[in-house]
Amino acid sequence: MSSEHPVRQIVIIGGGIIGCTTAYYLCSHPAFATSGTKVTLLEASVYGAAQGASGKAGGLVAKWAYPKELVNVSFPEHVRLAQEHNGTQRWGWRFVGCGSWEGRGELAREDTGTGVGKGGERKSLEKTNGLDASTPAKTQAPTGLPDDLTWVKAELTDAYSPMAPAGATAQVHPRLFTT
Repeated sequence: MSSEHPVRQIVIIGGGIIGCTTAYYLCSHPAFATSGTKVTLLEASVYGAAQGASGKAGGLVAKWAYPKELVNVSFPEHVRLAQEHNGTQRWGWRFVGCGSWEGRGELAREDTGTGVGKGGERKSLEKTNGLDASTPAKTQAPTGLPDDLTWVKAELTDAYSPMAPAGATAQVHPRLFTT
């Protein structure tokens, strides 16, 4: 390359969602191929991208999140990227339901070999503070529990209410997405 057009070097520090997104958009810009620019992403973890906060997050993408100014750009962009790059297969992109569940826990079966607490002492996770001990437990869950919420026992459910309409909440696998 001639001295008239020196190679520009951009170094991005951190392979989390911000660093990886910055590298992606720099490299996918229409002028990048002819720009003489080299982009280097540095990540401290020997295990690769998204080992910090990005790798531990739940991958929630929601139209109802905040700040709205960011959401109004990021949610449709997540949809576009998933469609353009086969996000369903590559990073687990999927629309999900989101709701508020209220209910009771139950003790694990004795034969599971799992204990809770010091010395394997089992403890109930049911919250009973302030409840009248004579109040009978509800045996039927109210309608509204989503059909695909199969890991929740209906008989332990007191209430469920959706937090957003269909298509307003999605999820990605953070490590796969940043990789």
